[in-house]
Amino acid sequence: MMTLVLKKEAQSLNLRSIEGNIRLQRKDNTINLLHQGQAAAGSFDKTFVQAFTNSASVTVNHGLNKYPAVMVINSADDEVIGDIHYADLNTVVVTFSASFSGRVLCN
Repeated sequence: MMTLVLKKEAQSLNLRSIEGNIRLQRKDNTINLLHQGQAAAGSFDKTFVQAFTNSASVTVNHGLNKYPAVMVINSADDEVIGDIHYADLNTVVVTFSASFSGRVLCN
């Protein structure tokens, strides 16, 4: 697994891998992962990112029209485990045992 960080001022990042070319592109709160290569030609996957501050529960309206994989990262860039509830295809509620600040990533 590889983690890439797309800084606030960056709008896109191009990568080259064995599988083909990959482009991360930011638009508002969504980061699009665009694949250009053999198996993934023309396909794309979206990741929605929502920041939160000093919260023990976060409601995320991601708009991805699916039950996405959910990852939570705290302000120290550590992954945090929380209880995940899918309210519907476009809404996830994540609950934690204590309040903290971070971001929720839905993919």
